[in-house]
Amino acid sequence: MDQTISFRVVKEPYRWAVGMGDGMMTPFRSKLLAVRHANGFVDALRRCGEPVEVVVEERPAEIRTIARRRPRFLLFS
Repeated sequence: MDQTISFRVVKEPYRWAVGMGDGMMTPFRSKLLAVRHANGFVDALRRCGEPVEVVVEERPAEIRTIARRRPRFLLFS
């Protein structure tokens, strides 16, 4: 019984990361770099006959709003 191996490209608050199962792997600065890294693993495993896929997940909007928060500065004169 073959089970498909999934590499998840996930948006984190300040970066992208590639995950497999519950564990996370190396963080990346951009979505493009994370997808390229995941595709490299997929190509290697497919050559060995494994069923694999890349799934790109963007987390809900609350993470994007956390990343957009700007610190408030008090100016004293």
